[in-house]
Amino acid sequence: MNAPLHPRPRGRFAADSLAVAEGRAPRRPLGRRLVEAGLLDPVDLARALDLQSHRDARIGEILAAHDLVDRAAILAEVAHGNGLNVHDGGPLEIAAELRADITPEDCLTYGFAPLRRIALGTLVAITHPDRIDAIRRKLPSSYGALKFVLVDRDCLHQAVAEAFPQSLAARAEARPDARDSCRTGTARWLKLVGLLMVATLPAACVIAPTEVLRSVLILGFVAMIATLCLKVACLLAALKYQFDAPDTPQPKIMPKFSILVPLYQEAEIAETLVRRLGRLVYPIELLEIVLVLEADDAVTQATLARTDLPGHIRSITAPPGTLKTKPRALNYALEFTDGQIIGVYDAEDAPAPDQLVRVAQTFAGAGKEVACVQAVLSFYNWSRNWLARCFFFEYAGWFRVVLPGLSRLGFAVPLGGTTLFFRRSALLELGAWDAHNVTEDADLGIRLARYGYRTTLITSVTEEEANCRVWPWIKQRSRWLKGYA
Repeated sequence: MNAPLHPRPRGRFAADSLAVAEGRAPRRPLGRRLVEAGLLDPVDLARALDLQSHRDARIGEILAAHDLVDRAAILAEVAHGNGLNVHDGGPLEIAAELRADITPEDCLTYGFAPLRRIALGTLVAITHPDRIDAIRRKLPSSYGALKFVLVDRDCLHQAVAEAFPQSLAARAEARPDARDSCRTGTARWLKLVGLLMVATLPAACVIAPTEVLRSVLILGFVAMIATLCLKVACLLAALKYQFDAPDTPQPKIMPKFSILVPLYQEAEIAETLVRRLGRLVYPIELLEIVLVLEADDAVTQATLARTDLPGHIRSITAPPGTLKTKPRALNYALEFTDGQIIGVYDAEDAPAPDQLVRVAQTFAGAGKEVACVQAVLSFYNWSRNWLARCFFFEYAGWFRVVLPGLSRLGFAVPLGGTTLFFRRSALLELGAWDAHNVTEDADLGIRLARYGYRTTLITSVTEEEANCRVWPWIKQRSRWLKGYA
Protein backbone atom coordinates (compact mmCIF):
# COMPACT_ATOMS: atom_id res chain seq x y z
CA MET A 1 0.00 0.00 0.00
CA ASN A 2 1.76 3.13 -1.23
CA ALA A 3 0.02 5.84 0.76
CA PRO A 4 -1.89 4.43 3.73
CA LEU A 5 -4.31 6.66 5.62
CA HIS A 6 -4.69 6.05 9.33
CA PRO A 7 -8.11 4.50 10.00
CA ARG A 8 -10.49 6.26 12.32
CA PRO A 9 -12.10 4.67 15.36
CA ARG A 10 -15.49 3.07 14.74
CA GLY A 11 -18.53 5.10 15.69
CA ARG A 12 -16.98 8.42 14.64
CA PHE A 13 -17.91 10.37 11.58
CA ALA A 14 -15.55 12.95 10.09
CA ALA A 15 -16.91 16.19 8.74
CA ASP A 16 -16.89 15.50 5.04
CA SER A 17 -16.99 11.73 5.25
CA LEU A 18 -20.66 12.15 6.05
CA ALA A 19 -21.77 13.14 2.59
CA VAL A 20 -24.81 14.51 4.30
CA ALA A 21 -26.15 16.45 1.37
CA GLU A 22 -29.73 15.41 1.01
CA GLY A 23 -29.25 15.59 -2.73
CA ARG A 24 -31.99 16.07 -5.26
CA ALA A 25 -35.19 17.00 -3.48
CA PRO A 26 -35.29 14.37 -0.73
CA ARG A 27 -38.67 13.53 0.68
CA ARG A 28 -37.85 14.87 4.14
CA PRO A 29 -34.82 16.52 5.74
CA LEU A 30 -32.19 14.14 7.03
CA GLY A 31 -32.71 15.05 10.68
CA ARG A 32 -36.44 14.41 10.52
CA ARG A 33 -35.91 11.04 8.83
CA LEU A 34 -33.48 10.02 11.58
CA VAL A 35 -36.02 11.01 14.23
CA GLU A 36 -38.77 9.06 12.49
CA ALA A 37 -36.50 6.03 12.28
CA GLY A 38 -35.95 6.20 16.04
CA LEU A 39 -32.23 6.90 15.62
CA LEU A 40 -32.26 10.47 16.96
CA ASP A 41 -33.94 12.19 19.87
CA PRO A 42 -35.98 15.28 18.81
CA VAL A 43 -34.28 17.33 21.53
CA ASP A 44 -30.87 16.45 20.13
CA LEU A 45 -32.05 17.38 16.66
CA ALA A 46 -33.25 20.78 17.88
CA ARG A 47 -29.88 21.37 19.53
CA ALA A 48 -28.01 20.36 16.37
CA LEU A 49 -30.18 22.65 14.23
CA ASP A 50 -29.42 25.54 16.57
CA LEU A 51 -25.70 24.87 16.21
CA GLN A 52 -26.04 24.65 12.44
CA SER A 53 -27.54 28.15 12.29
CA HIS A 54 -24.14 29.73 13.00
CA ARG A 55 -21.70 27.12 11.72
CA ASP A 56 -20.61 26.18 8.23
CA ALA A 57 -21.55 22.53 8.73
CA ARG A 58 -24.33 20.26 7.58
CA ILE A 59 -26.70 18.68 10.02
CA GLY A 60 -25.26 15.19 9.61
CA GLU A 61 -21.74 16.46 10.31
CA ILE A 62 -22.93 17.98 13.58
CA LEU A 63 -24.88 14.90 14.64
CA ALA A 64 -21.97 12.58 13.96
CA ALA A 65 -19.27 14.82 15.46
CA HIS A 66 -21.20 14.93 18.74
CA ASP A 67 -21.87 11.17 18.66
CA LEU A 68 -25.62 11.69 18.50
CA VAL A 69 -26.06 9.24 15.61
CA ASP A 70 -23.82 6.43 14.44
CA ARG A 71 -21.98 7.12 11.20
CA ALA A 72 -23.25 3.95 9.52
CA ALA A 73 -26.83 4.99 10.24
CA ILE A 74 -26.27 8.41 8.69
CA LEU A 75 -24.69 6.90 5.59
CA ALA A 76 -27.58 4.51 5.20
CA GLU A 77 -30.19 7.24 5.64
CA VAL A 78 -28.42 9.62 3.23
CA ALA A 79 -28.16 6.84 0.66
CA HIS A 80 -31.83 5.92 1.09
CA GLY A 81 -32.89 9.53 0.71
CA ASN A 82 -31.01 9.81 -2.57
CA GLY A 83 -31.93 6.42 -4.02
CA LEU A 84 -28.39 5.08 -3.65
CA ASN A 85 -26.77 2.02 -2.20
CA VAL A 86 -24.05 2.16 0.44
CA HIS A 87 -20.70 0.59 -0.40
CA ASP A 88 -20.38 -2.81 1.21
CA GLY A 89 -17.51 -1.65 3.45
CA GLY A 90 -14.72 -3.53 1.73
CA PRO A 91 -11.58 -1.80 0.41
CA LEU A 92 -12.06 0.44 -2.62
CA GLU A 93 -9.87 0.10 -5.70
CA ILE A 94 -9.90 2.17 -8.87
CA ALA A 95 -9.49 -0.17 -11.83
CA ALA A 96 -6.26 0.46 -13.75
CA GLU A 97 -8.06 0.88 -17.09
CA LEU A 98 -10.12 3.77 -15.67
CA ARG A 99 -7.27 5.84 -14.25
CA ALA A 100 -6.08 7.42 -17.49
CA ASP A 101 -9.33 9.37 -17.96
CA ILE A 102 -9.41 11.07 -14.54
CA THR A 103 -7.13 13.11 -12.30
CA PRO A 104 -6.63 12.57 -8.57
CA GLU A 105 -7.23 16.29 -8.03
CA ASP A 106 -10.76 16.02 -9.46
CA CYS A 107 -11.43 12.87 -7.47
CA LEU A 108 -10.46 14.55 -4.20
CA THR A 109 -12.14 17.87 -4.97
CA TYR A 110 -15.51 16.45 -6.01
CA GLY A 111 -15.39 13.25 -3.95
CA PHE A 112 -15.63 10.43 -6.48
CA ALA A 113 -13.73 7.35 -7.62
CA PRO A 114 -14.67 5.19 -10.63
CA LEU A 115 -14.28 1.65 -9.39
CA ARG A 116 -14.88 -0.80 -12.22
CA ARG A 117 -16.80 -1.51 -15.37
CA ILE A 118 -20.25 -3.03 -15.01
CA ALA A 119 -22.86 -4.01 -17.56
CA LEU A 120 -23.33 -1.10 -19.99
CA GLY A 121 -21.56 1.33 -17.67
CA THR A 122 -19.27 2.10 -14.73
CA LEU A 123 -19.63 1.84 -10.96
CA VAL A 124 -18.61 5.13 -9.29
CA ALA A 125 -18.14 5.69 -5.55
CA ILE A 126 -19.10 9.15 -4.27
CA THR A 127 -19.16 10.99 -0.94
CA HIS A 128 -21.49 13.86 -1.85
CA PRO A 129 -24.79 13.02 -3.57
CA ASP A 130 -25.43 16.69 -4.31
CA ARG A 131 -22.35 16.75 -6.56
CA ILE A 132 -23.55 14.05 -8.93
CA ASP A 133 -24.17 16.50 -11.78
CA ALA A 134 -20.69 17.99 -11.43
CA ILE A 135 -19.18 14.50 -11.25
CA ARG A 136 -20.95 13.45 -14.46
CA ARG A 137 -19.30 16.38 -16.24
CA LYS A 138 -15.88 15.25 -15.04
CA LEU A 139 -16.23 11.69 -16.33
CA PRO A 140 -15.79 10.76 -20.02
CA SER A 141 -18.69 9.52 -22.10
CA SER A 142 -16.81 6.27 -22.68
CA TYR A 143 -17.75 5.25 -19.13
CA GLY A 144 -21.32 4.68 -20.33
CA ALA A 145 -24.16 4.66 -17.82
CA LEU A 146 -22.98 5.62 -14.35
CA LYS A 147 -24.13 3.80 -11.23
CA PHE A 148 -23.28 5.61 -7.99
CA VAL A 149 -22.69 4.13 -4.54
CA LEU A 150 -22.16 6.12 -1.35
CA VAL A 151 -18.91 5.69 0.60
CA ASP A 152 -17.13 7.15 3.59
CA ARG A 153 -14.68 9.94 2.76
CA ASP A 154 -11.67 8.19 4.28
CA CYS A 155 -12.31 5.06 2.20
CA LEU A 156 -12.43 7.14 -0.96
CA HIS A 157 -9.25 9.02 -0.03
CA GLN A 158 -7.53 5.71 0.57
CA ALA A 159 -8.48 4.49 -2.90
CA VAL A 160 -7.30 7.69 -4.62
CA ALA A 161 -4.02 7.72 -2.69
CA GLU A 162 -3.30 4.11 -3.66
CA ALA A 163 -4.25 4.61 -7.32
CA PHE A 164 -2.21 7.79 -7.93
CA PRO A 165 0.84 7.82 -5.62
CA GLN A 166 3.31 9.06 -8.22
CA SER A 167 0.99 11.73 -9.62
CA LEU A 168 0.17 13.10 -6.18
CA ALA A 169 3.83 13.03 -5.14
CA ALA A 170 4.91 14.89 -8.29
CA ARG A 171 2.20 17.51 -7.78
CA ALA A 172 3.30 18.05 -4.16
CA GLU A 173 6.84 18.75 -5.36
CA ALA A 174 5.89 21.30 -8.03
CA ARG A 175 2.76 23.18 -6.96
CA PRO A 176 3.92 26.82 -7.31
CA ASP A 177 4.63 28.36 -10.68
CA ALA A 178 8.21 27.72 -11.79
CA ARG A 179 8.92 31.46 -11.58
CA ASP A 180 8.06 31.38 -7.88
CA SER A 181 9.95 28.21 -7.00
CA CYS A 182 13.51 27.30 -6.08
CA ARG A 183 13.24 24.16 -8.20
CA THR A 184 14.43 26.15 -11.24
CA GLY A 185 17.75 26.88 -9.51
CA THR A 186 19.63 30.16 -9.17
CA ALA A 187 19.30 32.67 -12.02
CA ARG A 188 22.26 32.73 -14.38
CA TRP A 189 22.89 36.46 -13.91
CA LEU A 190 23.02 36.02 -10.15
CA LYS A 191 25.57 33.23 -10.49
CA LEU A 192 27.69 35.47 -12.74
CA VAL A 193 27.55 38.30 -10.20
CA GLY A 194 28.63 35.94 -7.45
CA LEU A 195 31.51 34.53 -9.48
CA LEU A 196 32.61 38.05 -10.41
CA MET A 197 32.67 39.12 -6.77
CA VAL A 198 34.62 36.03 -5.71
CA ALA A 199 37.13 36.63 -8.50
CA THR A 200 37.66 40.38 -8.01
CA LEU A 201 37.52 40.76 -4.22
CA PRO A 202 40.91 39.10 -3.47
CA ALA A 203 42.58 41.16 -6.18
CA ALA A 204 41.00 44.35 -4.84
CA CYS A 205 42.23 43.55 -1.33
CA VAL A 206 45.79 43.25 -2.64
CA ILE A 207 45.70 46.33 -4.87
CA ALA A 208 43.80 48.73 -2.58
CA PRO A 209 43.29 47.18 0.87
CA THR A 210 42.49 50.49 2.56
CA GLU A 211 39.74 51.37 0.10
CA VAL A 212 38.25 47.90 0.34
CA LEU A 213 38.17 48.06 4.14
CA ARG A 214 36.65 51.55 4.03
CA SER A 215 33.97 50.40 1.61
CA VAL A 216 33.11 47.39 3.75
CA LEU A 217 32.84 49.55 6.86
CA ILE A 218 30.65 52.11 5.10
CA LEU A 219 28.33 49.40 3.74
CA GLY A 220 28.13 47.79 7.16
CA PHE A 221 27.39 51.13 8.82
CA VAL A 222 24.66 51.96 6.31
CA ALA A 223 23.11 48.51 6.75
CA MET A 224 23.14 48.85 10.54
CA ILE A 225 21.53 52.32 10.43
CA ALA A 226 18.89 51.12 7.96
CA THR A 227 18.13 48.08 10.13
CA LEU A 228 17.94 50.22 13.26
CA CYS A 229 15.55 52.67 11.60
CA LEU A 230 13.35 49.81 10.40
CA LYS A 231 13.24 48.25 13.87
CA VAL A 232 12.37 51.59 15.49
CA ALA A 233 9.59 52.07 12.95
CA CYS A 234 8.36 48.53 13.64
CA LEU A 235 8.43 49.21 17.39
CA LEU A 236 6.35 52.37 17.05
CA ALA A 237 3.91 50.67 14.68
CA ALA A 238 3.62 47.62 16.93
CA LEU A 239 3.00 49.75 20.02
CA LYS A 240 0.28 51.68 18.22
CA TYR A 241 -1.27 48.40 17.13
CA GLN A 242 -1.25 47.12 20.71
CA PHE A 243 -2.97 50.20 22.11
CA ASP A 244 -5.22 50.84 19.13
CA ALA A 245 -6.08 47.26 18.07
CA PRO A 246 -9.20 46.89 15.94
CA ASP A 247 -12.24 45.06 17.30
CA THR A 248 -12.50 41.44 16.20
CA PRO A 249 -16.19 40.51 15.99
CA GLN A 250 -17.46 36.99 16.41
CA PRO A 251 -18.08 35.58 12.91
CA LYS A 252 -21.74 35.01 12.10
CA ILE A 253 -20.87 31.65 10.54
CA MET A 254 -17.92 29.81 12.06
CA PRO A 255 -15.55 28.47 9.34
CA LYS A 256 -14.03 25.03 9.10
CA PHE A 257 -10.34 24.59 9.98
CA SER A 258 -8.01 22.00 8.47
CA ILE A 259 -4.87 21.81 10.61
CA LEU A 260 -1.76 20.16 9.12
CA VAL A 261 0.87 18.77 11.48
CA PRO A 262 3.96 17.32 9.70
CA LEU A 263 5.72 14.65 11.75
CA TYR A 264 9.02 12.85 11.26
CA GLN A 265 10.86 10.41 13.51
CA GLU A 266 8.61 11.14 16.49
CA ALA A 267 8.93 8.28 18.94
CA GLU A 268 7.20 9.83 21.95
CA ILE A 269 5.42 13.01 20.89
CA ALA A 270 2.12 11.53 19.67
CA GLU A 271 0.22 11.30 22.96
CA THR A 272 1.52 14.69 24.10
CA LEU A 273 0.61 16.26 20.77
CA VAL A 274 -2.92 14.84 20.85
CA ARG A 275 -3.37 16.10 24.40
CA ARG A 276 -2.17 19.62 23.52
CA LEU A 277 -4.31 19.85 20.39
CA GLY A 278 -7.23 18.49 22.38
CA ARG A 279 -7.18 21.69 24.44
CA LEU A 280 -8.22 23.74 21.43
CA VAL A 281 -11.67 25.19 22.04
CA TYR A 282 -13.48 25.07 18.70
CA PRO A 283 -16.59 23.29 17.37
CA ILE A 284 -15.46 19.74 16.75
CA GLU A 285 -17.57 19.41 13.58
CA LEU A 286 -15.60 22.32 12.09
CA LEU A 287 -12.15 20.99 12.94
CA GLU A 288 -10.04 18.35 11.20
CA ILE A 289 -6.46 17.76 12.26
CA VAL A 290 -4.24 15.87 9.83
CA LEU A 291 -0.97 14.33 11.01
CA VAL A 292 1.33 14.09 7.97
CA LEU A 293 3.85 11.23 7.92
CA GLU A 294 6.55 10.08 5.50
CA ALA A 295 6.42 6.63 3.90
CA ASP A 296 9.79 5.57 5.35
CA ASP A 297 9.06 6.84 8.87
CA ALA A 298 8.37 3.56 10.63
CA VAL A 299 9.06 5.14 14.03
CA THR A 300 6.21 7.65 13.88
CA GLN A 301 3.86 5.17 12.21
CA ALA A 302 4.43 2.69 15.03
CA THR A 303 3.93 5.44 17.61
CA LEU A 304 0.59 6.47 16.11
CA ALA A 305 -0.51 2.84 15.85
CA ARG A 306 -0.31 2.70 19.64
CA THR A 307 -2.17 5.99 20.06
CA ASP A 308 -5.95 6.28 20.28
CA LEU A 309 -6.76 9.22 18.02
CA PRO A 310 -10.00 11.19 18.48
CA GLY A 311 -12.43 11.14 15.56
CA HIS A 312 -11.39 14.55 14.23
CA ILE A 313 -7.69 13.63 14.10
CA ARG A 314 -6.36 11.38 11.35
CA SER A 315 -3.03 10.67 9.71
CA ILE A 316 -1.95 10.69 6.08
CA THR A 317 1.27 9.18 4.75
CA ALA A 318 3.00 10.93 1.87
CA PRO A 319 4.38 8.48 -0.73
CA PRO A 320 8.08 8.49 -1.67
CA GLY A 321 9.26 11.14 -4.13
CA THR A 322 12.39 12.81 -5.43
CA LEU A 323 12.77 14.85 -2.23
CA LYS A 324 11.55 14.74 1.36
CA THR A 325 10.80 18.13 2.89
CA LYS A 326 8.23 19.66 5.20
CA PRO A 327 6.64 21.82 2.46
CA ARG A 328 6.28 18.78 0.19
CA ALA A 329 4.46 16.91 2.97
CA LEU A 330 2.18 19.92 3.52
CA ASN A 331 1.39 20.14 -0.20
CA TYR A 332 0.50 16.47 -0.33
CA ALA A 333 -1.78 16.58 2.71
CA LEU A 334 -3.49 19.74 1.46
CA GLU A 335 -5.14 17.68 -1.30
CA PHE A 336 -7.01 15.61 1.31
CA THR A 337 -8.54 18.53 3.23
CA ASP A 338 -11.40 20.91 2.56
CA GLY A 339 -11.36 23.49 5.36
CA GLN A 340 -11.82 27.15 4.45
CA ILE A 341 -8.87 27.95 6.71
CA ILE A 342 -5.64 25.93 6.51
CA GLY A 343 -3.47 25.92 9.63
CA VAL A 344 0.03 24.59 10.33
CA TYR A 345 1.41 23.36 13.65
CA ASP A 346 4.64 21.55 14.48
CA ALA A 347 4.87 18.38 16.53
CA GLU A 348 6.06 20.09 19.72
CA ASP A 349 3.59 22.99 19.60
CA ALA A 350 1.32 23.87 22.52
CA PRO A 351 -1.16 26.48 21.22
CA ALA A 352 -3.40 28.65 23.39
CA PRO A 353 -6.83 26.97 23.81
CA ASP A 354 -8.76 29.88 22.26
CA GLN A 355 -6.38 30.37 19.35
CA LEU A 356 -8.64 29.07 16.57
CA VAL A 357 -11.53 31.19 17.77
CA ARG A 358 -9.32 34.27 17.65
CA VAL A 359 -8.08 33.39 14.19
CA ALA A 360 -11.67 32.99 12.97
CA GLN A 361 -12.55 36.36 14.51
CA THR A 362 -9.54 38.00 12.84
CA PHE A 363 -10.47 36.68 9.39
CA ALA A 364 -14.11 37.68 9.94
CA GLY A 365 -13.11 41.25 10.74
CA ALA A 366 -10.54 41.57 7.94
CA GLY A 367 -10.90 42.18 4.24
CA LYS A 368 -10.28 39.56 1.57
CA GLU A 369 -6.78 40.97 1.09
CA VAL A 370 -5.79 39.47 4.47
CA ALA A 371 -4.85 35.95 3.44
CA CYS A 372 -2.74 34.87 6.41
CA VAL A 373 -2.81 35.15 10.18
CA GLN A 374 0.40 34.55 12.14
CA ALA A 375 0.30 34.01 15.91
CA VAL A 376 3.13 34.58 18.38
CA LEU A 377 5.70 31.86 18.95
CA SER A 378 7.43 31.41 22.29
CA PHE A 379 9.11 28.61 24.27
CA TYR A 380 8.08 26.48 27.22
CA ASN A 381 11.70 25.39 27.94
CA TRP A 382 13.19 28.91 27.88
CA SER A 383 14.88 28.45 31.28
CA ARG A 384 16.78 25.30 30.37
CA ASN A 385 20.09 26.98 29.48
CA TRP A 386 21.65 30.19 28.15
CA LEU A 387 20.97 29.36 24.51
CA ALA A 388 17.28 28.72 25.19
CA ARG A 389 17.02 32.09 26.97
CA CYS A 390 18.61 33.81 23.97
CA PHE A 391 16.04 32.15 21.73
CA PHE A 392 13.24 33.34 24.01
CA PHE A 393 14.28 37.00 23.84
CA GLU A 394 14.94 36.82 20.09
CA TYR A 395 11.49 35.37 19.41
CA ALA A 396 9.88 37.92 21.73
CA GLY A 397 11.36 40.77 19.70
CA TRP A 398 10.67 39.11 16.35
CA PHE A 399 7.05 38.03 16.84
CA ARG A 400 5.88 40.80 19.18
CA VAL A 401 7.65 43.79 17.61
CA VAL A 402 9.27 43.24 14.20
CA LEU A 403 6.60 41.17 12.44
CA PRO A 404 3.60 43.14 13.79
CA GLY A 405 5.43 46.32 12.82
CA LEU A 406 6.12 45.09 9.30
CA SER A 407 2.49 44.11 8.91
CA ARG A 408 1.27 47.45 10.25
CA LEU A 409 3.62 49.34 7.91
CA GLY A 410 2.34 47.39 4.91
CA PHE A 411 5.58 45.50 4.22
CA ALA A 412 5.99 41.84 3.32
CA VAL A 413 6.00 39.60 6.39
CA PRO A 414 8.44 36.65 6.46
CA LEU A 415 6.32 34.05 8.21
CA GLY A 416 7.36 31.68 10.95
CA GLY A 417 7.22 27.96 10.29
CA THR A 418 4.27 27.15 12.52
CA THR A 419 1.02 28.57 13.94
CA LEU A 420 0.12 29.91 10.50
CA PHE A 421 -3.41 30.15 9.15
CA PHE A 422 -4.33 30.79 5.51
CA ARG A 423 -7.48 31.40 3.53
CA ARG A 424 -7.67 28.27 1.42
CA SER A 425 -8.54 30.16 -1.75
CA ALA A 426 -5.47 32.40 -1.49
CA LEU A 427 -3.17 29.50 -0.64
CA LEU A 428 -4.31 27.56 -3.71
CA GLU A 429 -3.95 30.63 -5.91
CA LEU A 430 -0.30 30.96 -4.88
CA GLY A 431 0.40 27.27 -5.46
CA ALA A 432 0.79 26.56 -1.73
CA TRP A 433 4.29 25.77 -0.47
CA ASP A 434 7.53 25.55 -2.46
CA ALA A 435 8.78 22.03 -1.73
CA HIS A 436 12.32 23.01 -2.81
CA ASN A 437 12.72 25.99 -0.47
CA VAL A 438 14.52 25.41 2.83
CA THR A 439 12.54 28.23 4.50
CA GLU A 440 9.17 27.65 2.89
CA ASP A 441 7.44 29.79 5.51
CA ALA A 442 9.35 33.02 4.81
CA ASP A 443 9.12 32.34 1.06
CA LEU A 444 5.34 32.01 1.28
CA GLY A 445 5.11 35.26 3.23
CA ILE A 446 6.99 37.10 0.48
CA ARG A 447 4.86 35.50 -2.25
CA LEU A 448 1.69 36.57 -0.44
CA ALA A 449 2.88 40.16 -0.60
CA ARG A 450 3.92 39.86 -4.26
CA TYR A 451 0.42 38.71 -5.16
CA GLY A 452 -1.20 41.61 -3.30
CA TYR A 453 -2.21 39.80 -0.12
CA ARG A 454 -1.55 40.88 3.46
CA THR A 455 -0.52 39.05 6.62
CA THR A 456 -1.78 40.11 10.02
CA LEU A 457 -0.47 39.19 13.47
CA ILE A 458 -2.45 38.24 16.58
CA THR A 459 -1.17 38.11 20.16
CA SER A 460 -2.30 34.53 20.80
CA VAL A 461 0.73 32.48 21.82
CA THR A 462 1.92 29.02 20.79
CA GLU A 463 4.72 27.60 22.89
CA GLU A 464 7.26 25.25 21.35
CA GLU A 465 10.59 23.69 22.26
CA ALA A 466 13.68 25.90 21.97
CA ASN A 467 16.86 24.53 20.42
CA CYS A 468 19.18 24.11 23.40
CA ARG A 469 22.31 22.64 21.77
CA VAL A 470 24.95 24.54 19.84
CA TRP A 471 25.48 22.33 16.78
CA PRO A 472 21.76 21.85 15.98
CA TRP A 473 21.34 25.60 16.48
CA ILE A 474 24.13 26.30 13.97
CA LYS A 475 22.55 23.98 11.39
CA GLN A 476 19.12 25.49 11.95
CA ARG A 477 20.37 29.08 11.70
CA SER A 478 22.40 28.26 8.57
CA ARG A 479 19.28 26.85 6.93
CA TRP A 480 17.34 29.97 7.83
CA LEU A 481 20.00 32.28 6.40
CA LYS A 482 20.24 30.21 3.23
CA GLY A 483 16.48 30.32 2.76
CA TYR A 484 16.28 34.05 3.34
CA ALA A 485 19.06 34.61 0.81
